[in-house]
Amino acid sequence: MESGKLPLESMIGKFESGSRLVALCRAKLDAMSHKIELLVKDDGQSGEWRDFDPASERSAAALKTPEQAPAAEAGELPF
Repeated sequence: MESGKLPLESMIGKFESGSRLVALCRAKLDAMSHKIELLVKDDGQSGEWRDFDPASERSAAALKTPEQAPAAEAGELPF
């Protein structure tokens, strides 16, 4: 296309095709950005994938800023 050797109709067709692909990719990225999975391990050996639940307490705690999080007890590591 940049060389200018394609006919105008062909360039327009390729542009339209590219625009459709951009819209498709954008829709897929938007859908995936809403799906977050967590790996839940029960015994440290096996695990299962579970969808992220933004309403759960664990999720809310992870989103708290340091000012909102409870202070660690003396000698306790924050990890």
